[in-house]
Amino acid sequence: MPRILKNIIFLTIPTLFVLALVLEIFFRIGIPASNRPLAYFDDETLIYRFMVGEDEGLFTIGPLARQRGRWHINNAGWNNPADYEAAGGKPKVAIIGDSYIEAFQVDIEKSYPALINAALEDIDVYSFGFSGAPLSHYLHMSRHVARAFDPETLIFNLITNDFPESIYPGTAPHWLTLRVGDSGPEEVQPSRDPAFTGVSRTKQILRHSALARYAMFNLQLKRLLLQLKSKRNNYEENTDLGQIQHRREKISIASLYVMNQIRRENPDRRIIYVIDGPRQSIYAGTAPSEEVRFLYEIAEEGAKETGAEFLNLWPLMQEQFEKDGIKFNSEYDAHWDEHGHAFVAEKVLPLLTRDPASEP
Repeated sequence: MPRILKNIIFLTIPTLFVLALVLEIFFRIGIPASNRPLAYFDDETLIYRFMVGEDEGLFTIGPLARQRGRWHINNAGWNNPADYEAAGGKPKVAIIGDSYIEAFQVDIEKSYPALINAALEDIDVYSFGFSGAPLSHYLHMSRHVARAFDPETLIFNLITNDFPESIYPGTAPHWLTLRVGDSGPEEVQPSRDPAFTGVSRTKQILRHSALARYAMFNLQLKRLLLQLKSKRNNYEENTDLGQIQHRREKISIASLYVMNQIRRENPDRRIIYVIDGPRQSIYAGTAPSEEVRFLYEIAEEGAKETGAEFLNLWPLMQEQFEKDGIKFNSEYDAHWDEHGHAFVAEKVLPLLTRDPASEP
């Protein structure tokens, strides 16, 4: 047997195996690798959500796992400290959104929906958040939420990338998206994605490895490779400005379609849109680009056109940051941290404790 082959078999392979075993233990005990709950696509409702039964876990961020959030998947398959009851019982508020409402970045009882729920004795606040969902999918979610839980109030949490990704051809197939043609917007229904962990056998196996999770989630190797490939020089507020510049009319048509459709399907429900502030610009003390401002104008126009309430966190966050200089997210992640969630809860809560019908 050649010497080089002997070295590979009797030295290199055993060394790599021992190293992998040591790292596997280290990323379970020393620096805990991020652990997301298993998700699945419900073929009946066409909703992508979390697997019921995997109750609790720890989501960590960054190479040293310095930011951590404890999650809890409830009986309905969402990250929320409380179980959900079907239609009936106390009045309900449903908060629909993406990763900001999913809220893995903080302990689950410190997310803004949970904070509001704890402050309201006579109202149940349910959250429905999943990372990556665009505005168009919020329409799909609202249909499911209305049927299953019959809330009196719908709150939609908006981020600027929600708008272009509603029509972006690269948006994942498990979200409802819109195709805007000469005859107007057409809904493209969600479908099962072969890349799901629940479908891919390889991903199911790798998911049990702390070392693999550390590489994928903490080091975000896939995201780094995509950034290098795409050279994300034209991103602002986590929004691809290139997707806006040549699609303004389609983005506007699609967004207004969604907001009008939500109103038509929920004529007797209270509807509130809450949009995050352009924190990148707020921290830098600069004005956001014209493309980003365009998205805020669409959100406000859609709320006004449909008779919905609109809470723009931009001026509120800017005023607060100028006062105390405390960011609304940690240095490790762009999502809201505990301070950010507490701030948003403080601004949303008064909307739910007053009666809009009594106002002029």
